[in-house]
Amino acid sequence: MKKILLQVILIMTFTSLSAQVKFEKGYFMDQSNKKIECFIKNDDWIAPPTEIEYKLSDSGAVQVRNFATMNTFQIYNTSQYYIKSPIEIDKKTDNKGYNPTLENTVVKVLMEGKASLYSISNMYFYKVNDEKIKQLVYKKYVSANSQLMEDNAFRREIFENLKCENNTNEIRKLAYKEEKLIAFFKNYNSCQNSEYTTFADAKKKSLLKLNLLVGAIYNKANFKMSDLYSEVPSVGISNEIKNIQSTYETSYLVGFEGEFILPYKNYSWAIFTAPTYQKIVFKTSKDNANPITNDQGFGTLFLDYNYTYFDIPIGLRHYFNLNKKSKLYLDAALSMILLTQTKEIRKFVDNQGISEILLNNFDPKTSATSVRIGFGFSYDNKYSLALNYLPKRTLSNSEVDGFSLIASYKLF
Repeated sequence: MKKILLQVILIMTFTSLSAQVKFEKGYFMDQSNKKIECFIKNDDWIAPPTEIEYKLSDSGAVQVRNFATMNTFQIYNTSQYYIKSPIEIDKKTDNKGYNPTLENTVVKVLMEGKASLYSISNMYFYKVNDEKIKQLVYKKYVSANSQLMEDNAFRREIFENLKCENNTNEIRKLAYKEEKLIAFFKNYNSCQNSEYTTFADAKKKSLLKLNLLVGAIYNKANFKMSDLYSEVPSVGISNEIKNIQSTYETSYLVGFEGEFILPYKNYSWAIFTAPTYQKIVFKTSKDNANPITNDQGFGTLFLDYNYTYFDIPIGLRHYFNLNKKSKLYLDAALSMILLTQTKEIRKFVDNQGISEILLNNFDPKTSATSVRIGFGFSYDNKYSLALNYLPKRTLSNSEVDGFSLIASYKLF
């Protein structure tokens, strides 16, 4: 069963990975500044990429172009616009002073106009007309007497080169944040009667979801034994029984899932937690058993093990878009299991029909940790169906593994 489940997850994984590829219209310029129209894979980069995947036609072969062999690329109607330029840059943002080195640097274009604005992650640069691109320097560092200091050199740079009527007070208070800098550059270009184009997206925000969960779990258990012997009828000797296995048993779960969808990579990553309430009942038996603790001989051991618990996973999820409404996803999580009720009854009935309740030699445990690996399908960001593989988990004195099928509905 586990092999079949893993094969299904692997097949669906390869399907989802191929479904994720999305190419959009754009262009790149090679080293001779020749413009090549193409379709570029939009990975919604957080930082400037070192290479791109592209196709010369919608049905063409996928090719790779490194920034060593191009000067710029842009995906139309998106914020994905990058250029390469020699820039004097100081990447050490946690020490005092400005110690730049000249580098061929790839920057993201946030705005183009008389005054243009660029970024690399949380570092910003600017250019006026056809002058060279310069760094807007901002640093936080710890002084010799252990005080946290700020170097707002970017304000002085802007004051000397981008001063316009009525923006002096604005410069004194200007924050080193993308949205604030974009607003300032918009105002400056307007003050200079210059047309400008903004390529930055509206600031993306994380998304929160709360889902109702219901599902079924299929578990198989391995029960620890240390005080039993089994009889080998052919020779009449006994062997120690170290464990007893059950068949797959079905149980049900109910709970909630909270999902924190990150505003990166086209909202394809999420952190989630999904507390559920579960109850598992195992009933099995073992023939030709003989408890060490009595002298009744051989008989049948009946096991009645019940566990009620909360399963609280915390994990990471990755979505793969199929179309505007449908997504596949993979996730992995670490779970905390909190047992609220444990019943582990071992009843022995000898061959003469005399019964006895056997004591357990193990102390019951009230908590455990486990992992889970899942694959799911989401429709319209509201309905989901997931298949999860649950490797070995320890519930008190039992080792349990299995898989679950969970349906979810978005509450808000």
